[in-house]
Amino acid sequence: MENEFLFEMVEEYFKIHNTGPRKWNFHTFWYWKNLPLKRLKQAREYFAPYDETLERPLLVMTDNGFGKLFRGILITNIKFYYHLNLNANLLFGIKTTKGIISLADMYSIDIQYPKSAGAWLLVNGEKEAYIAGYSKGIVDEDEATPFKKAVNHVLQALHHREPKE
Repeated sequence: MENEFLFEMVEEYFKIHNTGPRKWNFHTFWYWKNLPLKRLKQAREYFAPYDETLERPLLVMTDNGFGKLFRGILITNIKFYYHLNLNANLLFGIKTTKGIISLADMYSIDIQYPKSAGAWLLVNGEKEAYIAGYSKGIVDEDEATPFKKAVNHVLQALHHREPKE
């Protein structure tokens, strides 16, 4: 499987960065071993139709505090899928955007928190979508920071790996 080394790398990453009293200490994202099957099925149904023969989910983030994972981010060993808000203007109705980006075309992500209730997702330094902040505890900075660090760790490893001969 392409980029299979990423799974072990993420496992090692969270052995160090998943601190706290429980097995999994984050509420808005999961990595492949801790990903609830129900959440994965929902992400596939709503926005991440990945090819099970070539791809396996690596990281998932929800952007919805209402139970179902109908908006969020899913990263496989090959692609970055998302279904998020198009912009921060929630007063005039929520417009969403979906995207699929090859990990080979990505070098970094950032999640920036302006003064409003949500955050901007930046891919390669460009605003891609808006992560809604419905209430405290929904993709807040404490959750977004380890998620974006994990994704950037994956991207860095992917782009610094020697090509197979």
